Amino acid sequence: MKNLFSVTAIVAGVVLLGNAPSWAGEKATNTIGINLSVRAASGAVGPARSSSDSSQYIGCSASAFPGGSQVFCEARDLSGTSVMCVSSDPSLIATAAAISSISNVNFSWDENGNCLSVSVGQFSFFEPMVP
Repeated sequence: MKNLFSVTAIVAGVVLLGNAPSWAGEKATNTIGINLSVRAASGAVGPARSSSDSSQYIGCSASAFPGGSQVFCEARDLSGTSVMCVSSDPSLIATAAAISSISNVNFSWDENGNCLSVSVGQFSFFEPMVP
């Protein structure tokens, strides 16, 4: 009975793993996207830096100074549309500080240019920066 349970568990594991999505070797390249109607920007740092055009970029800068700190996020897409926002919210500052060369960055802003959200994703399928 113990052997039957072991064999059943192994077969179940193989079946479940066999149906799992596989991302091995997956590579994602994307351009910077800016949606002015919802006031949001997104894109991956590496592909923007490595693109053949000299227009695209995205990123955030977290700064500390006497009496406070802030985050400044900015993006420009292929067509030359630029957007930016600023915030002194500690959670947005901490999130922006996690940006690296393989980050996908998303941020949104209100009508006054205040950052409402900053998100950073880091996955192996994002291209690293190439000089």
